[in-house]
Formats: sequence, C-alpha cells, structure tokens
Amino acid sequence: MKYQHFLISICLFGCFLWSNPVFANSSNDYDSQSLLSHFEDSLADKNFTEMTSILRQDLSHLKSFPLNHDTLPIIKFDSVEQTDKSDAFIIIDRNQIQQMVTQLVKNLSFSQSIEDENSIIQLVGLPDDIRDLLTTYKRYNFTTPLISLKKVTFYDGTFLELKDNSLDIYRARLQYSVESTKRITTIDLLVNYAVPDKPLETLTFTASELSTKQGDINLLSVDNNVAEFEFGNRNPDSILHVEATDKQNHIINSSNQWSYQFNKPEIDIIINFYQILLNQIDQKVITNKTQLLRYLEEHIQVLSENLQQVYGQFTTRVAYYFKRQPMTITLFVKPEPQMMVYQAQINTSKSPYYNNTIVASFGDNNAKGLRSETGEIIIDGNYRDIDYLVDQYYRVSLINDGWNYKIYRLDSVNQQFAPQPFYMMDSKLYLQRWIIVNQDANNNFTKGLVDIQNHQLALPLQYSNIYISESFIIASRSNKAEQIDNNEVYNSNTLQKLFSGQGRVTVDKNNFIIKNEICVTQEPNYYKYSTTGSDNITYYCYDIYHLYDDKGQQLSTAPYFDVVDDFSQNNLLLVTTDKQQQRFVNRQGKVVKIALEPYVNVSPFSEGLAAVECSSNQLYGYINAQGKLTIPCLYQSASKFIGGSALVEQHDKYQLISPTNSLIKRFDTYLTASKRNGSDSISYFFHDGSTYNNKGEQID
Repeated sequence: MKYQHFLISICLFGCFLWSNPVFANSSNDYDSQSLLSHFEDSLADKNFTEMTSILRQDLSHLKSFPLNHDTLPIIKFDSVEQTDKSDAFIIIDRNQIQQMVTQLVKNLSFSQSIEDENSIIQLVGLPDDIRDLLTTYKRYNFTTPLISLKKVTFYDGTFLELKDNSLDIYRARLQYSVESTKRITTIDLLVNYAVPDKPLETLTFTASELSTKQGDINLLSVDNNVAEFEFGNRNPDSILHVEATDKQNHIINSSNQWSYQFNKPEIDIIINFYQILLNQIDQKVITNKTQLLRYLEEHIQVLSENLQQVYGQFTTRVAYYFKRQPMTITLFVKPEPQMMVYQAQINTSKSPYYNNTIVASFGDNNAKGLRSETGEIIIDGNYRDIDYLVDQYYRVSLINDGWNYKIYRLDSVNQQFAPQPFYMMDSKLYLQRWIIVNQDANNNFTKGLVDIQNHQLALPLQYSNIYISESFIIASRSNKAEQIDNNEVYNSNTLQKLFSGQGRVTVDKNNFIIKNEICVTQEPNYYKYSTTGSDNITYYCYDIYHLYDDKGQQLSTAPYFDVVDDFSQNNLLLVTTDKQQQRFVNRQGKVVKIALEPYVNVSPFSEGLAAVECSSNQLYGYINAQGKLTIPCLYQSASKFIGGSALVEQHDKYQLISPTNSLIKRFDTYLTASKRNGSDSISYFFHDGSTYNNKGEQID
C-alpha cells in the first residue's frame, strides 16, 4: 500500500507547502525566509486584483479539504455476477507455523555431489502440504524464513563448521557449497523464521453504523462499492487483509484501494492566515500589491512558528474498493513478527555412493571420475559420463568417444575400470546374485547371465529371453524356423539344469509346469482342441501339461489335458486327467481325495472355497477343501471369493455373498466388467455406470 502527501491544487502558499522539495525536506521546516521568498517570486508578475482573486480561490479549496467522498477516484470493474464470492481469509497461527517448520525439517534429506575440490549439498524432500502452508504463511509478509547449514559431519567423525550460507526457504533449489570432498553423513542446520507475537486481531465495521471507531480507526462512509476509513496513529500498512460481506452474506475481498494523507492543524493555521489577510483586503486596510507584500513580510515569521508546532501531525484516509456493496467490513491487523530459531540434525542422505565411491566432476569441461569416501581420486576424470548400474558395474562413455556407452566393472583394488564383453539394459540384481546382460547396446534379443560371485558369464550370450524367479531360472531360445521356443530350466541357487526341451514354462513357487501343443490327424477323444489345416490335411491340436518340482523331477505320471490357473492358497492345483476328469493335485503331484463326481464344472479354490456346477440342477454353489458343499447350488453363475465376498447371479440378478452365503449387496442392473485390484480386492462395473468394490461399497 502506497501513501503520499496530497497536493493542494492551485493555491500559492499551499502549493508551496506540499510541493516545494527544498522546503518539504528541509531540517529547518517552514523556514520563514523560504516562505517569504516563495510568495514574492510567485506574486511578482501578478497585479493586486489577480492576487486577491487567487487568494480567495485558494481559501475556498483549503476549506473544502480534505477531499470528500465524491472526489475519490472511480475504479471500474468487469461485470461480476451477484453470486460471485471469495474464499474466506485463512492464515496459519503461531502453533501451526512452529509445527510446519518442525514437519518441514523432519521430511528433509540431503544429497551430495562433488565438483573439483568442493561438495555441493542439496536439501530435498519438501512435501506439497508444507509448500501449501508456506504459501499461506506468506500472507503475513514477514521476513522470509531462512535455512542455514551450521556444521557438516563426515563419515570418519570429523566435522566442519560453516557460516554465512543462509538461503531463502522459497527457493526452488536449496544448495550449499562445502570446501571438502569427503563423504558427508550428517548436517546440522538452523531455520530462522518469524511467528506472530499475538493472535491475529480483526476489526469489524457495519456499513449502517458510520463513524464507528475501533481503536484509532474510524469508518467514515460506505457508498456503493467503496468504504472509506480514517486512520489515527495507526499505519495503514499494519492492515494485513480486508474483506467484506454482501447482502447475501457472501465474502468479497477488497480488490483495490486508494489513500492520502493530510495535516489538519496545519490546514487550519493556513486557513486562519488567509482569512485575516483577506479581511484586511476587504476592509481596505490593504489596497495595493506593495501593502500585500509588506503584510506578508511582517507576519510570515509568526506563521512559520505556528506551522512548525504542528509539523508531522498527519491523518491518513484509506478507501477500500469491493466488487459489490459491502454490508460489513473486516480489517485483519498484521501482528508484529517474533523471530524464532529451530535447530535440527539431518542424517538421511541420498548421496549416490556406490562401492564406497561417488561420481565426481573435474575441470571446466565437467569431466567425470570417481572419488572415495575419503575424497581420494579413485578413477581420474577422463570420462564424459559415468552412470552407476548395479553391483560393481558402470555405464561409461569416454571423452573422445562421443556418447558411445560401454560397460565397465570397477576394480577397487587396482583403482581402474575393466571393460566388459557385454552390455546392460537391465540394471536389476536378481536374488542378490544374478544380472541379465545383453550382447551390445543395440541388441536386447541376445541375452546372457552374469554371476556377481565371480563376475563371469554363468549363461552365455545366446538366449532370446531369461526369466528369474525365487526357485528357477528359465532361459529361452527361439527357433524361428519351427516357430517354437526351446527352454532350459535351472535351479536359481545351484544353476543345475533341471529341464531342457520344447514347451511353454510356467513357474509357481517351487514347481514349474511345461505345456506342449500336440497336433494329430485323427480327431481326439477330448473335447478341448482346435483345428488347423495344411496341404489339405486337417490337424487336431490340443495341449498337454506336466508338473515338475524344484529338483527337476516330473511329478505327473501321465500328462494333464488342462490346468486351471495356478496352485491356490490351499496349495491345490485343478487339473483335467487323461480320462477327462477334473481333479485337485498337491505340490507333490498327488491327487487329493475330494469327490468331484457330482459336479459338471469345478473352479480353483479361492479363500478356501471353490465354485462348482451341480450336475443335478446345472446351478452353482461352493465346496470347501474337504469337498463338502457349504453353499448350496442356487446360482446361475458364481465367481471366485475375493476379499471376503463373491459375485453370484440368481434369477437374473447379481449379488455379493459372504463365505457363509449371507447377502452383502444386491444389484438391480447387470454386470458389464470386473477388474482385479490385487489379491484381495476387485471392482465390479455395472450397466448403469455404477462401480462397487468387494465390500459392496459404491466407489468412483
């Protein structure tokens, strides 16, 4: 908010008082000689009649000062709907500010990078909710909070004290420079910030009660969209925010304001001086220019002394503008700031140290090398770029080799990079031992396997795909001519080969299943097959499955003709035998004695229950792991139990039921789709656009 002395338009004397820079800024305010010289210079080219006329006009303007409401500047606004409203003014209090700072520091971590002989520390981790609070905190217009580093502690226990490094907390990046290349493990910091010295004070005025005074602030007038206040000794800058309510009790914020200052005792003295002077003229005591100037010379000293006595006694008036007529106006008074200091220690480092080294920059060309935790140079800065990948492996480009990356292994003993005969597109370490590698940077279809225990290729670069589970490594080779895959299955711990041959491999914990397609020219005695033709010959194709354990032993004496899903939570696998019978087998390949003859179709177990279709009525129910029908066959369709419920259909209506067959939720529309959201959650989408979860709760 800007305040300025108001200039008294055209008056000879008044114009001098407010606009003459020599007089207004002089340490000898209202100097009589300066006043007299100004009068004489201003009246030199005027005759007596002109002088008298100007004095009368001047007096008239002085009497009408200060400005009335009609002379305030007009501010026009774009068209605004009468329902348009603002948000209430919200600002965090003292306790919230202190909690904000505590939470801010609690979330901070730091990272370290090294450039030549200096470490660059960057503070990271300012959460969005803290940023929102900082935005609200800005409304106080207090001194910006500062964060400074006071001390850094190195990995060897030594430390370095710092000073003069405060940074504005609103900066996009909080970075500090430290004269050391050793690894930093802990930083001590200070946060200097301000809190209000007292709760936020609000002054509320009602438009219908003019001349209402609160403290030294007086509401003078409310006219249309303008509210004018007079401030006594209070500085208008102490007002933090202004808002009002309209006839509908909607909040409207002040959109603009205008202010001016004046010295009322000073104006009264000047008016009195003019009135006496003009009275002398009206009574013919003064009848010419010479007498007028002589009068000024004789009385200017008294005027000067009177003005000096009231110098600086200003009154400020402020007009606040709103987009609609205000009914009540609230002024939020800015509290005084009380400075606070918060000390903290941060030991959460995100510095990229690998193999006890960090990538460092050297020289003007920003060449890269490696430094140890002690700051010692391990790898000279001879590289354009160095990216850590996994274990002791780095992706590196030489300065004179463009951006042609190659894979190097760090030899820490000899402090050198050793080039490797492969490339890495996958930087993941599997089972803390295996790395899948590629033939080169442009070939992701020829893969091998590296063992970090000896840094040798455990599987050569000749596989199209490698998959690693907890128990198995599956390496595939594509036979493009026959359009089939040859798979090798290895024990993931010993690398013992467990299987080699054709077929699709599926892994389920400590078991794997091999699936092969069989094609014959005679129609098989099996309902699940497909047909294809070649050279006028019809082939009948069907799948067979074999189950293996983690030692490579085939557990299925005869092939299965179908396998549904995988082993359930009950460690039971639903298979179809060569006699086209559905059976459950355990992980040892043994058939579990569960009577399935009364059922046409059986589903895998889920949460201890399996959906079955009764042959007696072609409706669905559920059996438990002992084969007991615990939910009768009542439903046209039945899904798996997921998260404690299953979706079933009865009389063309869908409903969710519990494992005890109690109703959870009934739906009046039909299902269009479902989406699994994990092992114990699912979403159901219905024709009317509604979506429900497995608890029967409607979700967005």
